[in-house]
Amino acid sequence: MGCFEKLLTFAGLKRPVVSEFRTIYVNHKPLGSSRDQPLIEEKYPSNRIITSRYTILSFPVKNLLEQFTRVSPATSIIPLVFVLGVTAVKQAYEDFLRHRADDRVNNTPVHVISGDSMARIKAHEIRVGDVVRVHKNESFPCDLILLASSEESGECSITTANLDGETNLKTVYSVEETKRLQTVEAVCRQLRAKISCEHPTSDLYKFKGNMLLRRQRRSEKPEKVPLSAKNMLLRGAVLRNTEFVQGVAIYTGQETKMQLNSQRGRSKKSVVEKRLDRFLLCFMVFLLVESAFCTVMKWVYVSVDAGISGAWYLPSESAQPWRVVQDFLGFVVLFNYLIPISLYVTIELQKFLGSIFFEFDLEMYFEDPETGEKFRAKANTSDLNEELGQVQYLFSDKTGTLTENRMTFRMCSINGNTYCDVDGQLWLTEEGAATHQCQQLNEVELKFFTVLALCHTVRVERQKSFDRQPQQQNGVSSVTVPDGHGGFVLQQYRVLQVLEFDSDRKCMSVILQRCTDGSYWLLTKGAETSMLEKCSHGDRDAVVKHSGDFAVEGLRVLVIACKELSPALYQQMAAQLLAANQDVANREALTVEAYRVVERDLEALGLTAIEDELQTGVRETITDLRAAGIQVWILTGDKRETAENISLSAGHFDDTMQRIRIVEQQSQAGCLAEVRRGREEISAGDGGYQQAGRRYCLVVDGQSLQFLVAENSAELKAEFLALCQLTSAVLCCRCTPLQKARVVAMVRNGVEPKPVTCAIGDGANDVSMIREAHVGVGLYGKEGRAAALNSDYAFARFQFLRKALLFHGHLYYVRLATLVQYFFYKNVAFITAELFYAFHSGFSAQSLYDTIYLTIYNMTMTSLPILLFGIFEQHVHRYRLYQEPELYITIASNRLLWWRDLLIWCALGLWHSVCCHYGVVAVLAVNDQMGINATFNYGVFEFGALVVQCVMICVTLRLVLVTYSINVPTLIGLVVTVVGFILVMSVYNIIGVNFFAFNNFLWVYFDINKQPVSWLIMLVLTAVSLTPDLLLKCLQDSRNKASMKELQVPEADM
Repeated sequence: MGCFEKLLTFAGLKRPVVSEFRTIYVNHKPLGSSRDQPLIEEKYPSNRIITSRYTILSFPVKNLLEQFTRVSPATSIIPLVFVLGVTAVKQAYEDFLRHRADDRVNNTPVHVISGDSMARIKAHEIRVGDVVRVHKNESFPCDLILLASSEESGECSITTANLDGETNLKTVYSVEETKRLQTVEAVCRQLRAKISCEHPTSDLYKFKGNMLLRRQRRSEKPEKVPLSAKNMLLRGAVLRNTEFVQGVAIYTGQETKMQLNSQRGRSKKSVVEKRLDRFLLCFMVFLLVESAFCTVMKWVYVSVDAGISGAWYLPSESAQPWRVVQDFLGFVVLFNYLIPISLYVTIELQKFLGSIFFEFDLEMYFEDPETGEKFRAKANTSDLNEELGQVQYLFSDKTGTLTENRMTFRMCSINGNTYCDVDGQLWLTEEGAATHQCQQLNEVELKFFTVLALCHTVRVERQKSFDRQPQQQNGVSSVTVPDGHGGFVLQQYRVLQVLEFDSDRKCMSVILQRCTDGSYWLLTKGAETSMLEKCSHGDRDAVVKHSGDFAVEGLRVLVIACKELSPALYQQMAAQLLAANQDVANREALTVEAYRVVERDLEALGLTAIEDELQTGVRETITDLRAAGIQVWILTGDKRETAENISLSAGHFDDTMQRIRIVEQQSQAGCLAEVRRGREEISAGDGGYQQAGRRYCLVVDGQSLQFLVAENSAELKAEFLALCQLTSAVLCCRCTPLQKARVVAMVRNGVEPKPVTCAIGDGANDVSMIREAHVGVGLYGKEGRAAALNSDYAFARFQFLRKALLFHGHLYYVRLATLVQYFFYKNVAFITAELFYAFHSGFSAQSLYDTIYLTIYNMTMTSLPILLFGIFEQHVHRYRLYQEPELYITIASNRLLWWRDLLIWCALGLWHSVCCHYGVVAVLAVNDQMGINATFNYGVFEFGALVVQCVMICVTLRLVLVTYSINVPTLIGLVVTVVGFILVMSVYNIIGVNFFAFNNFLWVYFDINKQPVSWLIMLVLTAVSLTPDLLLKCLQDSRNKASMKELQVPEADM
């Protein structure tokens, strides 16, 4: 690479050239046999972790840039500095805490093999290629490839709760060639290796690489050993039940999988924030128009002789361009208080404190009765609180979300016969009733239960003090089977290969070798949609029949199959897997092909039927959400019959709904025909589309869904979406994680007007759906914590969603909508008087208010009451929100922040400003002096002080009028605001120095408030100003009551 290209790369204008894979020399030693060869230094990032956002040098610039992206810089300096300063202090403190946490992690002592000995260094000093030793109960400092452990088998046990929330033990394996390198001497003297692996990715469960390994003092060619995720120890995992492990660092610092998964996802913005942006843009335009008008009027006033002849104290001016621009900017500065800068700080505080109430809600607290684990609601973000009150579409997973995810064996089908579980005993059934207990197993039944006993990845853990050995040791599994003569015999199998489950194959297999006769066996279990294609022997018809029967009862089915492998077929398959594992670039494709070759021509033995019970409160929750105007979609990977049965029992479907099914379609044309048929069926119903839509529900399977939500089928997607909008409920079964996300994206981007979507799930397969929705809710499920960690809000039970939306979401939205409009209103009421005064001051940009009022109006005079309103206001009793979910409809579609509502608030602010300004003018214009014996002379500062006090009383009482729950915090806020204003003004009134300019306010505040006429003016003007507010409140309350009567459903129909 030439100097020019290097310069472009250094400047960030060109991406650096990197190889497809990284090369790592273990312990930094080359493959050569000489011990005197120099160490190799890999050029990879250090192991230092950085979660902080700023450094000492970058903080001033970066923080200011971030602030100016949020507010307009065209504001007065003191309030701007205050707003930015408060936010900067908050963010600086938070980042300081992150720096402290980073230092604790980065300075953790670790042990590495350096040269020929063990060295103790800090975690951030680990380099890629270092051999690290980790001891029992310690966390791994970086991503490692396991070389050896204290166990002779080279295995170790870890927990990954910090990564995916799963608390069960997982086993990681070292490669056979390195598992005996358990000492420092063995590593230094015998190990020479080079690792080629993929570049860092965020996927916790995938890893591809090879190790080229050659032992010291051996002349043979280096051996190529495949590496996979089974050999990988991830940063954040903890070593358990193993004294120590030794591994080579492959990813360090910000490149570890844990850090890559810690990066923030797509930024979400609520509908309130989007509407607020439009409000601010409108007010910015109005500010510029207002400033331009005053600038024009100023020069019109100057050009008229009659206007300036009496003002002998003003110098003559000519309309020079620079002077016009200067006047325009002066008016911009004068009127910039129209833009509520402090609104952002108030919103941040309101959301943050509101999320604390969400987390402290005891009604959303859950303790698992089985494990005793305790879960409280968690707000991973506070930016979307109000979005919980705007949800129109809910997308829910089924297993673990609507159900307990507690699998209980109920029935099975073997060789055409059905069996059930009765108190732990196997009974034969006929027509659904148990007839007699099975005393003896035939050959097929024995083979069926042998597959159940061996086809799994369960690891049995026992205490070392026990004399008995675990059933699975060194790759050998044992199973006890009847010998046919009333006794039992222990059969042992050697586990050769585990073909793990994936969402494409929808099955898992194990390959075993029976120790008694050396025969090879493939044992497989999986979903019937994929398994029936793989089976060519056995009673397939019985499997199909009983699969449907079990699904109708709401049971989940799993097909069981097996076949005996010839030694030649197994060797061929093992060779294919070895070649696939060694090919890093094409490993996945070659592995799938190897699986496909062996997983065919199976013998279908039967199927199991598992029950997964509904969670408590699911039916009531779905019913209330539907009454609240939220359309519920269930997206599940289960069989259609099972999913429909669960939807029926969960209240998602009901018996009165007519079902439209789009299933087993093989093309876009077939899907389009079914969609149009469904729309015609609905349109043919009585009452047309809108009325008939209540009587229909839609069922779609994954096979058809791949065409309906495909990226290249815009017409089909639009028609499908239109059909969905005509139905009351939608059920998508046999969905893949990608299809779930595409369904959410289809509704999010396709429905007009744009709706607010919410997705809820409990497993890692729901993460893409949760991230795609406007609001993502994760449940603490039995499938780990991936959903909860990637969500916006998390709790333990589906029924808590009812309170999260209908109570918390409702109040969050109403509070914030009122808060936003109130800020615009009070600024209009305050600053419009400056415009009126400009007509009296010859448009000279003279301010009506003293600097102190401009400075503290938004910071202290009016900020605390509205903040406490945004936290504690409850306009409807909580029990009414539960009992009348229809109240949720009254705030849907951002109804409280329509332009009409903002105009009403601003009109009231304008009226209050007119009353306060011209009411004072009306009194003072006919009285050169006022007060007792007419001895008090007033000027512009006295005039402004009286106007601003009238404005403050009006805006404060206006807030009291819209408050429905006057509570202790609200009263405290009002008292603190009034007392604080009096104290601030008293201190400012008596000081002799003004920090902003020469002090013209000395004793003004006391003089004004000594005059009885001032109190009379404030009383009369307040009464006149708030009369329209009282009438409007009465009108709105009566209309709200009338609209609620229309929404309420008669009790007999509920």
